[in-house]
Amino acid sequence: MPRPRKIARIEREPPDAKTAQQQLVDGAVKPGTLTGYRGKVKQVVDFVRGLRRPGDNSAITCGEFLQFAAVAQDSGLVDISGFRSAMLHLQLSGEDAGLPLSDGSWRADDALVCKAAKGATYRAGKKSHNAPPPRGAITAEMVAQLIRHVCNTHPQLRLPLTIMFFAALRPGELVLLHSGDLSGDELLIRSNKRRKASNREPPTYSKRLACVEAIEALQQASAAVKVGDPLWTYGRLTKGGWCRDDLCKVIKAARQTLGWPEGLTFVPHSLRHGGTSEIVERSDPQDLPRTTQMSRSTRARYTKPNTLRK
Repeated sequence: MPRPRKIARIEREPPDAKTAQQQLVDGAVKPGTLTGYRGKVKQVVDFVRGLRRPGDNSAITCGEFLQFAAVAQDSGLVDISGFRSAMLHLQLSGEDAGLPLSDGSWRADDALVCKAAKGATYRAGKKSHNAPPPRGAITAEMVAQLIRHVCNTHPQLRLPLTIMFFAALRPGELVLLHSGDLSGDELLIRSNKRRKASNREPPTYSKRLACVEAIEALQQASAAVKVGDPLWTYGRLTKGGWCRDDLCKVIKAARQTLGWPEGLTFVPHSLRHGGTSEIVERSDPQDLPRTTQMSRSTRARYTKPNTLRK
């Protein structure tokens, strides 16, 4: 491995401290992130203009930003930390946002602002009268209705929905399946969720399939592609593929058509909830760690019947 070049050998006129800071701050975020930051800060600026008399273009104060955070949190906008990060970046970069973002007396990384952002997120995590309905579990009877429902309109969903339910997979795990991942009743799972830096679990694991429906569906899907290739064409339903957003729309439409339980919301992850119950019923209690890949507390939460989810 080549040794890094020593700083003393770089023959270049160094920028002044202010310019150096500007260059480093400007390169601290990706262009897409910067676009999102500008949109967030514009919301803050628009809110502050609404508080003031017309023509008042003075710098935004810390109190005005905290007023925005309080109103946003009460309105259900819980990502206050994102607004704080956006304000801090534009404060450091000196970008024009329509109003000066600080008069120099405060910054968005001050202890008070950071504590307030955490408080808004904590409060928003508590249930309120505006909380969304609890997530329901799609049962074996409901998944049979769902598959019959989609066979005429979106036949490419039959195998993914079957595997997702009877193997109790997350949408992200389903997408990453390849031909050859199934060996007997053992399935190799790739999990994006386990790739987080804070998670020490390996990004792949083996799961024993307890439901023959999952094995048969995987064999059918694998027969249609070469060994090692992805099982699915991931894309829009209109182009012959499928994606999570389209699955959400299909399941939402099916819920209304098929008359599923009221007071619950059904999403693709609801298949994993219901599928876990099916696997638990078919598995030996001693084999549940291998067939579900869940802790006892997680299984208890996933197998809760819909009548107790309200």
